[in-house]
Amino acid sequence: METTEIVLLAIGATLILLLIIGALRAQRAALERTREAAERGTPAPFAATAERGAMVVLDVQHADPRSPAVERMVREAAARVYRMMPSAERVEVRSPSGLTLGVVERRPAPERRLEVPETLTEPRLPRSVGPDLTRHLGEPEEAEPPPSPPARPVFTPAAPPAPRRPLSERFDLPEAVSERLRVTDDARDLVRAILEASGATVRVEGDVIHADGHAIVVLVPSGHVVEPGSLDHAYLCIERAGAGRGIVIGMGILDVADIRRREALAPHVLHTGPDGIQRMADAVAIGEDPLRFAAGPALVAAPAPLAEPGPSRS
Repeated sequence: METTEIVLLAIGATLILLLIIGALRAQRAALERTREAAERGTPAPFAATAERGAMVVLDVQHADPRSPAVERMVREAAARVYRMMPSAERVEVRSPSGLTLGVVERRPAPERRLEVPETLTEPRLPRSVGPDLTRHLGEPEEAEPPPSPPARPVFTPAAPPAPRRPLSERFDLPEAVSERLRVTDDARDLVRAILEASGATVRVEGDVIHADGHAIVVLVPSGHVVEPGSLDHAYLCIERAGAGRGIVIGMGILDVADIRRREALAPHVLHTGPDGIQRMADAVAIGEDPLRFAAGPALVAAPAPLAEPGPSRS
């Protein structure tokens, strides 16, 4: 083996060793943060109520329960509680002031009934498996009609596909966001418009959108799945940006197990999908910070002794 090959092998082994050490340190730091949070007794974001119910507080200050944006936030907050508390049958979502924003009840699974046609339930004589030798005995055989020619298939031209809607039309956007859009079919421009509508100071540099100490990277895959390599690229872009927090928005299907592993190793970088864009737009619609709602509904710790229910939506 030549000296050059030995040097290259030594360099490769050293790089691999450094990567392993860095991953172990990051994992150890994440475990330490988890242990410290457990020792501090971080309260749960929801509180159990009587009759298999739960209450969760959505961190919004001035919210109209009849607003479509608030209704979406209520449904998503309740869905999160149901995932954490499978035994719950009723979730009440309140604001920090005690106002009931909505109540979401778990719907029972529809009863499935197998409908059997009456023709299958009527008694039938057993079919003979052999030929019927007594048929037409002593009777003249009738000539069978000639087979009819096969019908020619009729080909009809396919209807032209419906025109693809621009990306911005797939979301419920407030007017403050729509009027700031420059490109209606670009996810990055949509995120920029949402952030600017919230009053944030926005700066776009390459693939990174800078806004109030956050670095946001929007990934638009060529197919339906966001590949791990694209997530690696987004993480490196956020690290090079030097921001304290990062958000990766994948406009496709994300591997949940991979996302959990990444956020455990780097908790300052959160991930979300197209639903994060709608949450950010809803936050702008009710005057809240969209960055707090990008990765999920902003929840605060529910009080241990539950207050009296606030006025509910009719």
